[in-house]
Amino acid sequence: MAAPRVRPMGRGDVEAAGEVARVAFADLDRRVRPWREASGPPPRTHGMTVRAHLLDTDPEGQWVAEAPDGALVGAACALVREGLWGLSLLVIDPAWQDRGLGRDLLARALGTLAGARGGIVVASADPRAIRAYARAGFALVPTLAATGVVRAGALAPVPSVREGTRDDLALTERVDRRVRGAARGHRDLGASMESGSRLLVADRGYALVFGAKVVTVAAEDPPTAAEVLRAALLTVPPGTPTEVPWMTAANPWAVEVAVAAGLDLRPAGPICTRGAVGPLAPYLPSGAVL
Repeated sequence: MAAPRVRPMGRGDVEAAGEVARVAFADLDRRVRPWREASGPPPRTHGMTVRAHLLDTDPEGQWVAEAPDGALVGAACALVREGLWGLSLLVIDPAWQDRGLGRDLLARALGTLAGARGGIVVASADPRAIRAYARAGFALVPTLAATGVVRAGALAPVPSVREGTRDDLALTERVDRRVRGAARGHRDLGASMESGSRLLVADRGYALVFGAKVVTVAAEDPPTAAEVLRAALLTVPPGTPTEVPWMTAANPWAVEVAVAAGLDLRPAGPICTRGAVGPLAPYLPSGAVL
């Protein structure tokens, strides 16, 4: 069988790349994280919005693999913000895995890392992906994920946290530069808000929530981070499964909130870093915009 052709992603590839991601993540859930299947896949529109956005901001970091019959069977998306490189997506159709295609796509995405002061990947628990990032020179930071249903009455209201607007994106940029060395702000968080994410803000921190999932949390101090995480979990409809991913040992405040909320803790994929990436605390990264 002829090998797929790796080429730059085009606007017409966005939906097909989303389908590859849906199939690949469903297979990943079945193999290594069956506890995620209960909450179901995220709405396709959110991922499509992110990929279309990255085509506008970082076209040189977007790649797809095309099979001989013209079907897309893989995709990689990378971005660079203020000198910080990040991998937003790396997926291979399960039928085409273990053929070196992921290595080829990752190599193309890593092409935009040259000149960046650092890089970050939030990895799944797939051993093959973790091995690939280690071989690419990334250090691996273990994480926990909190999953389940928030226990009724477990979390008190947080009056210091309010609903944010695009006018608050300057605050997110200030906080991001402190904890991760680079802002997402108007370029990335603004695009996520346009696709349906909610921004919650306090004076010194913020959280982004999409549906029932906490997308990211960042703050200038741990107490504020804990407050905005509690507020984010309070937005989840009662009885709805939720997830708080990528909690590291540098962020014990997140574990404390998750335990108080009655969520289950389990090992998850690592955060992978290269070079100068900031303290990454108090901070829970986003899978899509790091």
